[in-house]
Amino acid sequence: MSIGIRPAREQDAPAILALVRSERMRPTGLDWRRFHLAVETGAIIGAVQLRPKGPELASLVVRADRRCRGIGAALILSRLAGVTAPVFLVAPRELSGFYRRRGFAPCQPSAAPCPVAIDWALGQSLGTFLSLAKRSRPRRMIVMVRARAASPAPRAPLP
Repeated sequence: MSIGIRPAREQDAPAILALVRSERMRPTGLDWRRFHLAVETGAIIGAVQLRPKGPELASLVVRADRRCRGIGAALILSRLAGVTAPVFLVAPRELSGFYRRRGFAPCQPSAAPCPVAIDWALGQSLGTFLSLAKRSRPRRMIVMVRARAASPAPRAPLP
């Protein structure tokens, strides 16, 4: 089946919230107008937003049963198409390789705009709190920046 990428519409807002919650992400700052969606047979299977303050790439999520198919990468390319300003993001350190391949590089939280630095601090604090509750290793967050628009290599269409 074919997967399409498109900007979100107002009626997509409940599905975006449900998808973000299903992956146990913080559902704050969600605005359907800032999202691009991956859609398969009418169902939303992935989403990403570009928050204006930063700007910050945020809320990248792909349904677990659709991962490792290039959907996240396609969402990033679609959402950042035409954006020439530096774009920041906050992500778990273990995902830094994924974002590096999309033109992002690690940076100090202090080099990021204030809203991004706050997201990083909240992510660090929440990760530490949850790791104590679960008695597991804390999830370390990293701030990354795409300094300028990359010239992506052409990709094959999604399945």
